[in-house]
Order: sequence, then C-alpha cells, then structure tokens
Amino acid sequence: MPTSGVHSRRLLADLQARAMVTAPSAAILVEGISDWFAVDAAAALGGRDLGNEGVVVVPMGGATNLGHFVAHFGPAGVDTRLAGLCDLGEEELFGRTLERAGVTEGADRASAIWRTS
Repeated sequence: MPTSGVHSRRLLADLQARAMVTAPSAAILVEGISDWFAVDAAAALGGRDLGNEGVVVVPMGGATNLGHFVAHFGPAGVDTRLAGLCDLGEEELFGRTLERAGVTEGADRASAIWRTS
C-alpha cells in the first residue's frame, strides 16, 4: 500500500503534467501542494473559479524548480501572464531566477507577489 508520500508525489506530478499541457491565460507558480490548496481555497472563498478563468495554479515541487516553470510559462515559452508566491526565505532565489529569465518587471515585494504583464 502506497504511503502518503507516494500519494503526494503522484498528486504533484499529476498537477504539473496537467498544467504543462494547458494554454492558460495566466499561471500562478507556487512552491508546493499545500500552497496549491491554499490558493485554490482562497479563490473559492472569493467566489473565483480559476480554471474557468483560464488560470492554472502550478505546484513546482520546491523553489529550486522555478527556472523550469518560468522557462515553460514565461516569455521564452508559452508567454502567459505569470504570478507566484514564495516563502520569505526563498525570495532571493526567486529574484535571481526571475531576473535571469527577464520577467522581473512588475515585481511587487510589498505585497509579496510578482507578476508579468
């Protein structure tokens, strides 16, 4: 019988695979599954259906995977609008990665979000 860790890895892989084959109007990149659940719940509480709005929330499986997902969803990839969130401890890593990818325009540290137009 699979452990909860195996279930979590399967869910993460499934969510990532679904996101990668979509053509979203926007992508929200989050570090992990718990962040995915939090964004989904916050959207639902606000009366939003992100899927119907063409927004995909992508759990990256850790902050170090940001470059991979920015390459796919950002200007060098499908060029969709990007938003995301990270833990305060990952802010410097995110900043460097986003700067290298050329997507730091629109960064808003005060509200702890970054986005591209």
